[in-house]
Amino acid sequence: MQENKYHKYNFEIDINQIKETLEEKFPELTEVKVEVSLPSEVLIAVKEREAVLLWKQNERTTLVDKDGVGFPARGQEKGLAVIYADEPPFVTLEEQAQPGQFLPREAVQSILQLIEITPRGVPLRFDKINGLGWEDPLGWKVYFGSDFANMEQKVLIYQAIVKYVQEN
Repeated sequence: MQENKYHKYNFEIDINQIKETLEEKFPELTEVKVEVSLPSEVLIAVKEREAVLLWKQNERTTLVDKDGVGFPARGQEKGLAVIYADEPPFVTLEEQAQPGQFLPREAVQSILQLIEITPRGVPLRFDKINGLGWEDPLGWKVYFGSDFANMEQKVLIYQAIVKYVQEN
């Protein structure tokens, strides 16, 4: 008589626990769906956040999406704007629109605007005292503070000051 090499195993899964674990362990996922169907299928569908900024602080790199949610970099991210910082940005409780909020959404939009008008290849910097800025190719340290509102106007004023100083 031939021995049966196949064994039947019964197991249970908790789809809510799987969903919670994935969301907790992988903050770069924005939508997680877990479904069970017959016969014995488990379907997991996820949507990844799209990074628009790279926040480098000491040895730690945080990716930031357009909504200001931060998540760990798990590979080589190229082509993203880089902000160098000595400390993390602060997010007030009012600004925490969702779990993982790293920057206010308005700050991300202002940073992206600023990147468009700063000299190419000049890295942006952030510190809590001076806020967001960069070292101008002219050798000046330029900071616009931690209030990210009216960034376009601040840059226009800066450009007018540079023009005036150069002409006079």
